[in-house]
Amino acid sequence: MKSMTGFGRGEAEKNGIRIVVEMKSVNNRYLDPNIKMPRMLKFAEESVKKAIKKHLQRGRIETYINMDMDTDAFTKVSVDNALADAYYYALDALKERFQMEEVTRLDHLLRFNDIIQVEQSEAEEDLLQEVLLQATEDAVAKLSEMRGVEGEHLRVDIQGYLNEVALLTEKIAELAPRVVAEYKVKLETRLAELLDQKIELDPSRIANEVAFFADRADINEEITRLNSHMKQFEDVIFKDEAIGRKLDFILQEMNRETNTIGSKSNDVGITESVIEIKSYLEKVREQVQNIE
Repeated sequence: MKSMTGFGRGEAEKNGIRIVVEMKSVNNRYLDPNIKMPRMLKFAEESVKKAIKKHLQRGRIETYINMDMDTDAFTKVSVDNALADAYYYALDALKERFQMEEVTRLDHLLRFNDIIQVEQSEAEEDLLQEVLLQATEDAVAKLSEMRGVEGEHLRVDIQGYLNEVALLTEKIAELAPRVVAEYKVKLETRLAELLDQKIELDPSRIANEVAFFADRADINEEITRLNSHMKQFEDVIFKDEAIGRKLDFILQEMNRETNTIGSKSNDVGITESVIEIKSYLEKVREQVQNIE
């Protein structure tokens, strides 16, 4: 089980190229890679996204990529000799025309910027991509590892909450049989009051009323399903895959059964336990929002 929050940093260097990749992930319903990278590396953006998708399935992944290059390795200086000759002869022609005896020097020629050309050559794309993906794999692996550690902390918290829910559910199961018994006592007490008032009562209708109430107040099925959902939930949180959505669905079913128990029973003890269960389930829900 993994959290959706974490940080990872990767670095790679080769042939004068150094690339640093930093990733930060936060909660998101789907996988959403957001990549900021130098324009020179834009051609490899899809490859970076594929590397992220290989390790992660949910979360917004903020990715920052920086690159340093050894300029000596990728700088090309060239001299346009033909152009330099043309400038030189042009200067000589001007000196002769104006009868000047000044000697033509190198600094005169260097004033013509187009004689010497400095070009920043592009590194081969396959080399850039190799270094970039190596740094990306390093960063996403560390991010995934941190998310795993955070996920373990979430699992411990969730299991603690579920243990409390299990204890409360057991308490409700113990209280459930007395609900019908208490209703029967209340009904008989009310009937005794009516009999004192000389009101004739139909015994069959009384029996039907008790049976109807017993059926309406029966929460055994809800308790069984709630326990089943808790067992399923605990099984899922130990799976090494994306489980956040599945846990969210199971949690909805647990809340549904809890609400039904609360609506069926008018017992104070059961009502108090239902309120506590809903409180713990809300804490679980908050944690589930952080799970991949």
